[in-house]
Amino acid sequence: MDIRGRQQAHRRFTSAGHFTAVEELLVVSLPGSGIKAKPHIESRMRTLKTHFSILYDMIAGRGTSGFGWDNDRKCITAENSVWEEYLKSHLDAEPFRYKSFPFYEELSIIFGKDRATGKEALDKQEAPNNENVVDDDATSTSFVQANVFEGGEESSKLKNIKLDTGSQLSKAIKESSMLLGVEIGKATDRLSRALEDTEAIEKRLKINEALTSLSGLTMFERHKSTRKIGCDRETLDIFFTIPEEEKEV
Repeated sequence: MDIRGRQQAHRRFTSAGHFTAVEELLVVSLPGSGIKAKPHIESRMRTLKTHFSILYDMIAGRGTSGFGWDNDRKCITAENSVWEEYLKSHLDAEPFRYKSFPFYEELSIIFGKDRATGKEALDKQEAPNNENVVDDDATSTSFVQANVFEGGEESSKLKNIKLDTGSQLSKAIKESSMLLGVEIGKATDRLSRALEDTEAIEKRLKINEALTSLSGLTMFERHKSTRKIGCDRETLDIFFTIPEEEKEV
């Protein structure tokens, strides 16, 4: 997939170029986030693909039946008996029994081609030669369907289908990358705050030790200074940047 505006699609999101291109988009949309193609984007996309595969296998996989998709709630639907039987051999599906997955349709455009080896592929193999078969280059999932014909007019139709598919894939990848960027951005902020809090705690523990090394301070003055410095983050940072000889002044 080329997400730099040329709308070319190969229906896979795996190369280093893809991740780097998304990283460049995030630099513009989320400046200062520090999100990198590796490990952030690559790791998150790997997780999303794993989750998508679990859902896809339930909905469209071979040997499965009774599962549906609630487009309003964005979740898998099935009778309890269907769930219980399926979970006997697919424990990794348990979290999605009561969990929504809002970007299944978008991810199906990105990852669906990799999963079309089950009953969809079987259907193509069994289709009679004189029937219109869904062309592999014109679609990547069950959400994007088209008939393939031969001849001048039909060839033009196929080109339009490919362009439309590429446009949908480009939009899906951009939306997914933006969601990914927001999630990673929030996680980065939380981690940054946690690191700052840890650093502040370590500094507070060293205040009394630093004041003890200063001559001329009574115990009362030292304890009072410890509380005053420790209660203000800016004062705390400044205190530990001042040279030792200036602290006594």
